[in-house]
Amino acid sequence: MTAEKDLVQVKSRFNKMFNKIIQFNGLTLRYRKFAAAFGAWLLIAGMVLMPVSISSQSIHEVNKFDANTPDSPQTSQVFYAAPNGSAAGDGSINNPWDLQTALDPNDNVIFPGATIWLRGGVYRLPTSSRQFFSTLRGSATDPIKVASYPGEWAVIDGNVSYSTAKNKTMIVTHGMHTWYMNFEITNTETSNRKINIPSSNPNERRGNAIDDFGKFNKYINLVIHDTGQGIGSWATAENSEYYGNIVYNNGWDAPDRKHGHGNYIQNNVGTKIIEHNMFFNNFEMNSQTGGSSAAAAINLSFFENTFSNGGMAWRGPVMRNFRAIGNKFYGSKLKVGDEVSPSYESAEVRDNYAMGGAQLFEFSSLVTFENNEVWDIDPTGKDLAISYSSPQMTSRFSINNNTYYKAHQAFPYWHFVAYFLGTPGTVPASQFGDFAFNRTTGSQVTTFNYTGKSWVNNFPFDANSTYIDTAPSGKKVFVQPNRYDPKRANLIIYNWDLSNTVDVNVGGILSPGDTYELRNAQDYFGDVITGTYTGGSLQVTMTGRTRAKPIGYDQTTGWYHDPLQPNTFPRFGTFVLIKTNSSTTINQAPTVNAGADINVPVNTVVTLSGTATDDGFPTNPGSLTHSWSRVWARGAVLLANPASLTTTARFSVAGRYVLRLRSSDGELESFDDVVITVRKR
Repeated sequence: MTAEKDLVQVKSRFNKMFNKIIQFNGLTLRYRKFAAAFGAWLLIAGMVLMPVSISSQSIHEVNKFDANTPDSPQTSQVFYAAPNGSAAGDGSINNPWDLQTALDPNDNVIFPGATIWLRGGVYRLPTSSRQFFSTLRGSATDPIKVASYPGEWAVIDGNVSYSTAKNKTMIVTHGMHTWYMNFEITNTETSNRKINIPSSNPNERRGNAIDDFGKFNKYINLVIHDTGQGIGSWATAENSEYYGNIVYNNGWDAPDRKHGHGNYIQNNVGTKIIEHNMFFNNFEMNSQTGGSSAAAAINLSFFENTFSNGGMAWRGPVMRNFRAIGNKFYGSKLKVGDEVSPSYESAEVRDNYAMGGAQLFEFSSLVTFENNEVWDIDPTGKDLAISYSSPQMTSRFSINNNTYYKAHQAFPYWHFVAYFLGTPGTVPASQFGDFAFNRTTGSQVTTFNYTGKSWVNNFPFDANSTYIDTAPSGKKVFVQPNRYDPKRANLIIYNWDLSNTVDVNVGGILSPGDTYELRNAQDYFGDVITGTYTGGSLQVTMTGRTRAKPIGYDQTTGWYHDPLQPNTFPRFGTFVLIKTNSSTTINQAPTVNAGADINVPVNTVVTLSGTATDDGFPTNPGSLTHSWSRVWARGAVLLANPASLTTTARFSVAGRYVLRLRSSDGELESFDDVVITVRKR
């Protein structure tokens, strides 16, 4: 073997060792540039020191993406996986990996900031493991991104009809700081939507879509349907985020009940954020927290999600700092807790549009229920129910500034109820049972005459709230621009007067001349309207819309519990609006150069001279912002102006430093690094 080959082999081994042992801010630092520079000076055959020049450019442009690809993120590494890829591939666009190799590379070639493009097509589960296993590790500033290649659509299919052991999660994620974006997870097998086994976890049931055990991972704009369960987020998964996902028709039927949830979330450490998702038509619960005796629902935040046609089980056995803010409900009850328990500590429930009624349980500290709009579409439902056991319960609820609508119920029109679960005789009869809202408003006069109890008079609740003595009317429209994709938004439409069409202001998403897709979330792949936006309001048709049946529904007979949910149109509909092109040139990320590597003596003021160019888009803001940051440093780094392309830096001790220049056009960003070697004088 030649000395050059020996060097390559030693450098490769050093890379692996280096990736495992160097820690920075508690995270494994995988940075090939260091390993290459150090490895170039390692002793090789015969203990001969052999200096080798490794250029920054040759390391920095590993598998560089095609700059002409629309919306391609400018990162230092881009890799590709494909349905026909191979473990023997090199991850390039012409020689892609299979998906398992991309998600769990055993030679540590994927570093923070990398992008893994999934080429379009169907990815089958490996026949040996029947699941994909991800160990990707990005960093807080440079996450790894796994996404469908622009203009293509990747589908992960959990069909394992060849096996009798079907209960294997399709994607098991460990690792950290990895974003899984813009692809589909489903199971096209038709034979196991009904199982003759009354159990929550039989071998024969469909596997879950995702089981998250990692840290700081994100799951963004995925479409998850017809699996055993949508998103499983377990206690070891810390600080995860689930954003913009469409989750429906997950689960299976059994003799005891329907099984399978849209999400099942536990948390002990850190905060989990569930935001702008749509959960609907799942077999059992659209959303469940906690669960087993060892589970907890601590620091969970549900922000502006949509829940329809399905149960809710936000419960413990431990609940603390639970937040439900700005969510939308239709036919799913806003229910926080499931019992009065001292391990249920605090919850904040605000700004929700709860069109399935609300139910609260006494917590040991405080439940805040404010600024919500509440009505129950169930003809026998209540607007608000509370359960409590303590005579001091009024200090454990803060209920105010809400809006309630008259429920369907005929005479006596009671819409409020309090269940006392404590020792009989410890609270007066005036503080439990059915209540009128007040003594004076419309139908509530009759209700009060019947019950003798007024919600706002018998309790210190809802002093500044409003009771509207009719059902909701007109239209209520919510537009949710997507944080991670400026060309996408959720539309949630309550069409109370059953109009054929509803006008929606989409000016923040579309510009005149843009083409678009409007996807009915209830039939995401089957009910799609395309068009060209001409300005003004977008007219959304609410009649003639469809909802997707669960896969295998028509092939199944004799359901124990029919899982087919009603079509909510024309009264209620959810959509995803996607801009498919722009009336102007497609925006490209900036091109950034942090400058040549530098070698200086210690305590020298170093001038950093970066450059960044851009195509001028998007027109708003249309200008670049810059920031220098420390990727790796032996000691302190003093930057004169981190926001300037040209600035100065001073280094406190000798050693090797890596600084990163990042530039953003307001929509896309890119970065480049410079290695600074500070030597002793």
